Amino acid sequence: MSKIIVVVLTFAVCSLSLTTYLALEAGDVVEVETVDCGSGDIRRTHIWFTQQGRLLLLEAGTPANPWVQDIGCQPIVRLSGSSLDGEYTLRIRDDPASHLKIRSLMRAKYGWRDRWVALIFDTSASMLVEAIPSR
Repeated sequence: MSKIIVVVLTFAVCSLSLTTYLALEAGDVVEVETVDCGSGDIRRTHIWFTQQGRLLLLEAGTPANPWVQDIGCQPIVRLSGSSLDGEYTLRIRDDPASHLKIRSLMRAKYGWRDRWVALIFDTSASMLVEAIPSR
């Protein structure tokens, strides 16, 4: 009986992990290259995004995310993926209206993926990050 429980639990953990990975990484993701404030190393982070004209809108899950901290030191970053390759200047919009806006846009674009991630991660402190193309 204990073997069956181990197999079922292992299957459940693997299924939840795979679902979470697919929700986070299964398309419409850009890679943001920031400069680590402490070491100067390049940090690469996959981020969900939406577009409004030439403006890209990213979601920072929490102000404590390392890539968000990096913006304070160097707001000019490189984005790649989804045909959005290039240099951008990032600007954090940390106000209640911007939070509601980015949450609404992410829910509309990513659907079940956004709902799944919101079950696992607290999005109540997320912030809108504007990415303005340098060119």
